[in-house]
Amino acid sequence: ALHRACICAASRLHLPTTVSMHLVASPPQVLAHLRRRRPSSRLYAVGWSQGGNILINHLGVAGEGCLLHAAMAVSPAMDPAAIDAHFHGTVKGRLYRGVILGPLLGYYLRHRGAMGYTAIQVLRGFATGRFFESLAVPLGHYGRGEGGMAAYHREATSAARVGQMRTPLLVVASEDDPI
Repeated sequence: ALHRACICAASRLHLPTTVSMHLVASPPQVLAHLRRRRPSSRLYAVGWSQGGNILINHLGVAGEGCLLHAAMAVSPAMDPAAIDAHFHGTVKGRLYRGVILGPLLGYYLRHRGAMGYTAIQVLRGFATGRFFESLAVPLGHYGRGEGGMAAYHREATSAARVGQMRTPLLVVASEDDPI
């Protein structure tokens, strides 16, 4: 069984939500759905970048109860605080951030109403260079400001959950990965 989920600029938004590195509700729901559809199949998952972080978080939280037979994370974004520091603190990070945020700007502008944002809020989030802090991170749960971002980073960091995993995981990353 193969299930592919994609959030990108061309995607249609079905639910009014944003996607963040602390997305832990979806993997169990998707895996339970696949298990119902294919009860005798072995389930595998691959996550790339933010998806790798989400997958690793799921593996750690699920522990022995994970429905996956094995998983693979490609260039997982395991430490959101370090990634944000890189994006803001290096020329390469600022350039790369611009490349990945371009398609997201279009996505957020198209779906701003469903997500509860105005065009001004979306544009301000992108213009200030603090997109994730102002739009993508569900800070209502964590609180606003630097304390809220620090709490979000602690909870979203999959590196802290690696020791809780019981499912085989292959991690593939390169030394010169921009993040």
